[in-house]
Parts: sequence; structure tokens; C-alpha cells
Amino acid sequence: MNSIYHDGNKNIGGAALGFTTWVFSVGIMSVFIIPGIIYMHGVGAAWFGIALALGIFVSWASTSYRMMLYATKEKGVCVISDYVDERYRKKTVSGWIMRIIISLFAVGIIAYMLSFLKNMLHAFAPGREILIIVIMLAIIYIFTVLFGLSGIAYMSVIKGVCIFVAMILMVVTIWMTLGKHGILKGLFSSRPDGGMTSFLNALDVDGRGVSAVYLISELSWIFIILGIPNIANLFLTYGNTRDLSKGRTISISFSVIVLFNSAVLGVFLRAYLADSIYLLGDMSVIEVFVRTFEKLGDGNNLGGWARIMYVAAIFIAASSVIDTSLHLSTSVLSTVGHKSHNGRKKRTGDYMRISVISAFIILASVLLGLYIDSSDMSILKFLLMETGCILAPGILASLLDKRSTDIGVAMGMIIGGLVSAVWNFAPFITSGKNAISLYEYTELSGILPSTVAAYLVIFLVSRITRDVDDKVKDEFEEVRKHIVV
Repeated sequence: MNSIYHDGNKNIGGAALGFTTWVFSVGIMSVFIIPGIIYMHGVGAAWFGIALALGIFVSWASTSYRMMLYATKEKGVCVISDYVDERYRKKTVSGWIMRIIISLFAVGIIAYMLSFLKNMLHAFAPGREILIIVIMLAIIYIFTVLFGLSGIAYMSVIKGVCIFVAMILMVVTIWMTLGKHGILKGLFSSRPDGGMTSFLNALDVDGRGVSAVYLISELSWIFIILGIPNIANLFLTYGNTRDLSKGRTISISFSVIVLFNSAVLGVFLRAYLADSIYLLGDMSVIEVFVRTFEKLGDGNNLGGWARIMYVAAIFIAASSVIDTSLHLSTSVLSTVGHKSHNGRKKRTGDYMRISVISAFIILASVLLGLYIDSSDMSILKFLLMETGCILAPGILASLLDKRSTDIGVAMGMIIGGLVSAVWNFAPFITSGKNAISLYEYTELSGILPSTVAAYLVIFLVSRITRDVDDKVKDEFEEVRKHIVV
């Protein structure tokens, strides 16, 4: 197996992997999505960002050391589906579910990013957006195939610095342009729902007080972060606890800082675009940034430099989602047939195999991207939610429950995805003349019910099916004893 491509032979620096984690997980959220939803709904919408930050922290605390120890103990394990096979010492049903879901997630998330970039480019380079995207995809494809995770990781350091500088520069530029009184005046004249005080209240959304159900729904996104495969898979690529600690510090610290900065930026954008709001009314998130860039101008001044840096940061953040998703899906599919335990035969995944699979993933993503409307952020939330609800129970149960079995984990993953989809989208409750979903009826997101159902199924099925053998339990205990808190 070509381990250089998959995990850099576990010699990638902890700082580089830490940057990769936070740039992928919160990069596009920080530079685009969170400022946009706060601009539209008020500071109360920042609970989604808080859940992201907490999810990253919980993910590091609950899974990182265990996954690294399994991967370093069994040298051939470098992707999450192979980890599950190794955990239960056989080719698992749960491992195949992970391969399928990760592949679908990668195609979906890349397609969404391509649609998003196409819409952004249409505002700045109409008629040339397809050409620019094709060139970008060609560069990502060649770079990823040639340099694998090492190239992605070390490039993420540069990307992370660019995103961080761009976000700070944008906030400083608006502050220097408007000043304290200008920002307050802009917020007031932008006429947010419920008034300026309500807009700045973390317990109000769209001018109305948030309920306990709303807070639970938003904070339940913590469970989704635990199941995002790009993040979990990176834990397998660390070679020692020192680098892991360094990566954890960088990932959590920068994630918290940039998410906080994105919330501040969302407030500042509302004030900065007060005149446009008065003239145009409601705007989509893409329109918000297009108007911002138009107002900043393109001259050789602070506003012009802020515009250049921020446009670059948006494309950098989107490209990070694309390259990490492409690498992960290719790694998972190209290692099919690889076996590592007890000296069993290994199958070589050469560059030809990697190249073909990567090309297939890109082609499928491009075709799907033609039909995705990136202005509808519910599509992105659906991709993240379903993937997290399916994978998180399997990952956590395999790491934390010694008695969990392959069949129990597989059943729990299936139930997690089904409950989430049915709860959020199946209209089988009659309300007046219309049928509505449980989510619409209760206002509670399906994340928490699906998580509870999935773990309950895993626990019960694992205990009524055939127990794992003693060697599996001994390995579990060996890993647990070496956990560094």
C-alpha cells in the first residue's frame, strides 16, 4: 500500500496536521457561512458556531488518542474504514458502510463547493467561471495525487495563515471605515428584526427569543463533528503523542479564534451594508459578500487589499474542503483489499489506482454539481448531518465500548441515518390540511433523537449477537491503558 500518499508514513508534523484539521472543519464556515447567517438572523445564530468549536474539542478529547494508538500499533492502518476492520479483526459490514458513506459524502461536498465557487465567480468573472474551476480542479487533482496527505497538510499551514490574516484584515477595515459610532448607527439603520438590541442578543434569533429546544438543536451539532470522516481520519495519521498534542492545541485554538472572529464579522457586515439593505432588502449570503466587495473597492488602499485577501480566503477555504475530501475518498477506496493484521497479504495501491479513483470522484462531483443550488445552505447541512449521524455512532462505539460488535455497529449506523432523515423530512404528522415532519412539529432537530437511537441499537444488538473474541478485547484494553489524558 502506498502509505506515503495516505498518511505520509506518519512523519507529517503535528502543526501541519493541526492546521489541516481546523482549515477543513471551520475554514469555509468561518469565512462565509457563519458571518452570513449572523448577518441575516442576528448573534443568536452563533450557537451553530459554538457547537462547531465544542464538537472539535470533544472530538479531540474522545477519539484522537485512541485512533492514533490503534493506527501506530497496526502499521498498515491509515484510513478509517481499515481501522474498523482492524478493530474487529475481519472484513466488517460496518467498514463497508463507512466506505460507501464517505464516498457519497466526498462527492456531495465537493459538488456543493464547486457550485458555490461557480456562483461566486459569476459575480466577479462572468463567462469565465467554468474555465477557472477546471483549472483549479486540475491543480488540486495533480497536487493531491503527487503529494498525498503530506502536500495537503503542509499547504494547509499556508492556507490557514491566509484565512486568519484575511478575516482579521476584513474586521479591521470595516472598523476603521465606520468606527464605533458608525457601526452602531449602521446596525440601527439596517432595521434588523426586533431592533438592534435584539440583533446583538445571543438569546434572540430573528427578533424572537430562542427556546431551550432551539439551543438543544444547535448544540447537538457537536455529535455531527464527531462523525465527519475527514477529521476522524486525520487522527490515524499522527505518529506520536507529542505531535498529536501539538496538533490538538493548534486545531482547537485557531478554530475558536476564527469562529469568534466570524461572529464579529457578521455583525460588522450588517452595519457596513446598511445602505444596501435599505435599497435592496433581503440578500442571500453570496449577495452579501458581493456587495461588500463592491463597496470595499479594488484600489490600492486598505479596502482594496481587504477585498483581495478575503476573496482569496474564500477560495482557499473551499479548495481545502475539496482536496481533503478527494484525498480521503480516494484513500478509502484505493485501500480496498489491503490487509494488515498478523502478516496477512498486503495489496499495493499504486499511483495508477489512486489516479483513476481520484479522477472518478472529481467527475462524479462535477456532474452532481450541475444540479446543486449552493445558495440553499440546507443542502450542505443535510450532507453534514446525515454523514455525522451515520458515522459518529460507529466511530465512538468502536473506540469506547469493548463489547461492541461489527453487526451492532453496522445496525446502529443504519438506524442513525434513517432516524435523522425520517425525523427531519418525512411529512407524516397531520397539521391542519398539511402533513409536517417531526422536526417541524417539535422544532427539535433529528440529530439528538438519531444519536440516542443509534447508540441504543449498538448497545443492544452488540449484546445479543456473538461476542468478539478475547484477542479483540485484549487489544482494546491495551489501547485504553496507554491513553494520555
